[in-house]
Amino acid sequence: LFQIEEFLGVLFRSYAEPQLRASQLQLDKNAEPPWDPDPEF
Repeated sequence: LFQIEEFLGVLFRSYAEPQLRASQLQLDKNAEPPWDPDPEF
């Protein structure tokens, strides 16, 4: 018996998780680190 919930779960994990990780990495790259907000070099 094919489970549509299982298929949607796999589809969500295979598509949404990489998108979320990429957006989170982009946010981390754009964020200014509080310990060095204005580096001299």
